[in-house]
Amino acid sequence: PVSDDDLRAVVGPLAGPAEVPPGVGEAFGEPSLARAGQGVLAALAVAGLAWRAGSLAPGGAAAATLVGAGAVAGGWRWGGLLILYFVASSGLSRWRRAAKAARTAGVVEKGGRRDAAQVLANGGLFAGLAAVGGLVAPAGVAEAALTGAAAGALAASAADTWATEVGTAVGGTPR
Repeated sequence: PVSDDDLRAVVGPLAGPAEVPPGVGEAFGEPSLARAGQGVLAALAVAGLAWRAGSLAPGGAAAATLVGAGAVAGGWRWGGLLILYFVASSGLSRWRRAAKAARTAGVVEKGGRRDAAQVLANGGLFAGLAAVGGLVAPAGVAEAALTGAAAGALAASAADTWATEVGTAVGGTPR
């Protein structure tokens, strides 16, 4: 296992002080089996609604259930952040849909429904890091590093997805 000292040696001055401020570990909640079970049920409900709304293909809904459950395993706020990302991304996918379809005809094969590969590519790393971060002892450098990495993974997915949707909608052809 990797210790806090090992992480400090790798991250160095970027890690900041050796002690994480009080409350950081509690920000996303203590891990529990009850929350993990509730996360599976909540993720299943959200994925089912997204499938019925046409945002997810059946495989995408199954993958979204895994991603959502992983996020909630790290804490309810991670699950909320994932839902916010998904709702914003779905809204941008629907925005000016006809113009984007005309612009991307022959270039982009996939439609508006997200499949399992897309869901896992955009949310898998985030969910895994959030889940592991929720299991690490709070207020340690390891937890802080995992929290930052999870947030960064979701931010990168949002930047990629939103830039593609907005860029295509306002006149860019994807390359």
